[in-house]
Amino acid sequence: MAYLLEEGAPADAATSFGSALQIAARGNHVPVLTLLLDAGADPDLMAGEESRTALHDAAERGALDAARLLLERGAEVNARTKMDHPPIHLAARRERAEMVAYLAEAGASPRAVDAIAATELDAADAEAGRIAAEECRGCHAMEAGAPPPGRFPAPSLAGIVGREKAVQADFPYTAALSGLDGSWTQEEIDRFIADPTGVAPGTAMGHAGIQDRAKRIAIIAHLMSLQAE
Repeated sequence: MAYLLEEGAPADAATSFGSALQIAARGNHVPVLTLLLDAGADPDLMAGEESRTALHDAAERGALDAARLLLERGAEVNARTKMDHPPIHLAARRERAEMVAYLAEAGASPRAVDAIAATELDAADAEAGRIAAEECRGCHAMEAGAPPPGRFPAPSLAGIVGREKAVQADFPYTAALSGLDGSWTQEEIDRFIADPTGVAPGTAMGHAGIQDRAKRIAIIAHLMSLQAE
């Protein structure tokens, strides 16, 4: 590797399989990572089919030494893939508990959202929220007593506002969801739909976060109208 870099090989070389830095991170190859970084490799370069950074791959593989070096050299702990997944989510999905704890200590956190004012909910277009929430029907039931639809069943959204988290008796929650405390207040729903994999790393929810604040508020206004069983 040192010879190739000395002869002019680009430190940020990448293919559909990922960058050189990513490949080294997957194997926890700290000496190779060091050579690449010293040669100018960008620790936040996004590459490969999923547009990941090297820290994403280190997190998923549980490569702690690689993760430490990358963060020491300026890698962004909350970097996102094209699917909006942060490194801590990939670590949690693979049950890399030590990595999850390390990334959390290093600053992994969900996106911040501003509190919703009562006037915003009053002015929200609940019909627009209903239309926006239709894509949720692929996994979530919306009507009280209705079975979950589709191949990937998720908890019912009927009566979700104000309900305690992870309490639907007939649903096998992931550790990511069952580990959440409190209830689904309007604020907590807003945080979750803005950044599912940041709020609950390891969640099975595949939907990327909704960054449009008005759209989130409209969805919450619609959810408030759904009656519980």
